Amino acid sequence: MTDPDEWRSVPPADSSANDPDHIPEIANPYADPGYPRHETAQPSYPQAAYAQPGFAQPGFAPPPGPELVIAPAQPALGTALRWAWSRLAAAPGTIIGAAALWGIIVVALLLMSSVIVGLVTLLGSGTDLTAAEELPLGPAIIALLLMAVVMSVIIALAMSCWLHGLIRIADGRKPELADFFRPVAFGTVLAVSLITSLVNAVADIVLSDVLRLGWASTFVSLAIGFCTLWMIYVATDGRAGTAGALRNGLDLSLRRAGPTAVVFAMTILLTLVGVLALVVGLLVTMPLVGLLTIYYYRSLTARPIAP
Repeated sequence: MTDPDEWRSVPPADSSANDPDHIPEIANPYADPGYPRHETAQPSYPQAAYAQPGFAQPGFAPPPGPELVIAPAQPALGTALRWAWSRLAAAPGTIIGAAALWGIIVVALLLMSSVIVGLVTLLGSGTDLTAAEELPLGPAIIALLLMAVVMSVIIALAMSCWLHGLIRIADGRKPELADFFRPVAFGTVLAVSLITSLVNAVADIVLSDVLRLGWASTFVSLAIGFCTLWMIYVATDGRAGTAGALRNGLDLSLRRAGPTAVVFAMTILLTLVGVLALVVGLLVTMPLVGLLTIYYYRSLTARPIAP
């Protein structure tokens, strides 16, 4: 009789069980074959840009600047005078000291240049220095034109540096003596000064020497001063080029003729007061004129100014 167990199927033997080099696979208990794997993108965060006003550390706000306000579009003379006087009284030593130094420098340079130009003109004309009472018309014109150029260079340098200090004051900064000896927009100021000085010199020659109308020359000079009052302020504080300073300065004088006339009249009046005060008064009146003028300029152009 046949044994029923001999027909029972026997699974084939695992041949790798006896292989010493075989490494059995171990199931990963954390694998999750039922869900697809998703690649998670690392979010990119924008890197903030930090200004470097003095190498400030990132993340720290720079110290706030001076508080500025917009002056009224119709400036009052009393308010402007009080503002100018308060700014002068806040740093009298610095401002008056700078005015005194520039006064000495300008006077010395003008005297030297007038002597040099006069001697060169006389020697070039061949005129006898002992017998001549007046220069011929040709050498006189050359002398006036040379003096206009030399004076324009000197005055442009002084005004460029002086206005740099006034701009610092108008911006609410505490002025230092060095601020009044750093030129700002010197090239533009020089070009504007040369053009206006040459126009003034030519008008004076034509009216005084050619037409013999000396009285008219005075009025024309005042008219030119009125029309050119704002040009150097447009060049320095407004940072305009030569053409822009000439055009915008003239436009501002004509468009706002009333306030311009007030500033122009106060400039003449305060200058006369300073001269009558034994000239020493100019050390106070001239800074006062500059501060008054820049207050009016920022008011008329709606630019911010220190309160």
